[in-house]
Amino acid sequence: MTLEGAFEIQLRLAELELPTIFSISISFALLKTYGIPSISKLLVATGELSNPEFSFKSAADTGVLVTGIVLNKARSDWNMDAITRMDWLHDRYRTPGEIKDEDKLYTLSLFVLEPVRWTERFEWLERCALAIYWKNLGEVMDIQYDALPSAKSGWQDEFHWLDKLKAWSKAYDFKSTTKRHVSNATSPKAGPANPSGSVSQGAPELKNGGLPFSSTWYTSPLEDPRVYRMKDKVYAMETFNDLVDIIAQATEDQRRMKAALMKN
Repeated sequence: MTLEGAFEIQLRLAELELPTIFSISISFALLKTYGIPSISKLLVATGELSNPEFSFKSAADTGVLVTGIVLNKARSDWNMDAITRMDWLHDRYRTPGEIKDEDKLYTLSLFVLEPVRWTERFEWLERCALAIYWKNLGEVMDIQYDALPSAKSGWQDEFHWLDKLKAWSKAYDFKSTTKRHVSNATSPKAGPANPSGSVSQGAPELKNGGLPFSSTWYTSPLEDPRVYRMKDKVYAMETFNDLVDIIAQATEDQRRMKAALMKN
């Protein structure tokens, strides 16, 4: 599969087949990066995570840039402008070493693995396209893959790269988030790192009921320090699973109808 073909499949996934799921998965990829102490520490220090005035704007700006990257053909003018702007925003922290190579790779892994996690009920084609597209994006943004298993010997195909990325990302997530209690990012002096703040600001009246529901979409260990009542979380998880099943069934029915119409 070529990079151009991967883009067309991802674009169809994002705009036509699963636009809501794709958008939500990208949003949660961003939120999950806040669970890494070295990332949240930097965001708290800059006020982009702890200050409500800036956190919502930061999330919106990131959303605009990611949309520009995802929905425009790879290496097109719009695509490269968005990547250049993203790099420029991070360069001020990259030069003094405040952004680690591992954090950049982990962030990239979430942006490819979250859509895969949400769409893996479906065909291999989408998984392959997402792997090709985001692997290329990482190369364009000069994200080093040396930390990934098989980096020296090379990967057999896109699925091999995706599997190694998933294993590394999970291990890095666990290693980093288990150190959160000694991180300055969560100290009273630095201010609380609230990853759900940028979400609840848009609809504060949904905060009490929405946060337990949204917490079911996090994967351990990020959800561990969150203080939600277990019964609320269990109920929200059951509701979420029901919603996923309904969406999956509706999508499958839609695909069958399209296939039947094409045959006729």
